[in-house]
Amino acid sequence: MVGDAFYDIPMYRAQLHVDVMERSADLQNPERRLRQKEESLDQMLDAFQRTEDDLRRPLAYIAATLDEVYLIKTSQLETLDKLSGLTQDDAKNHLLKNL
Repeated sequence: MVGDAFYDIPMYRAQLHVDVMERSADLQNPERRLRQKEESLDQMLDAFQRTEDDLRRPLAYIAATLDEVYLIKTSQLETLDKLSGLTQDDAKNHLLKNL
């Protein structure tokens, strides 16, 4: 009986090793999935930030253009105020001269 147990030890040891490896794999699988999900979220966040940056550039251009339009409009209104005090011929000549 002791002799049989002596020969069975390597078999039990191998089975125990297999069990430990399976449990270790079971524990690593959720960790691996969690890492994959974190990496996926990081990639999504990077893509979102790139898209946000891509959208900000045209908005800055539009804001600058609106400022320019406002300045031009103000200048034209000042010119019209100045011209309103002139005769029709003087106003016509002034406008033709500025073109």
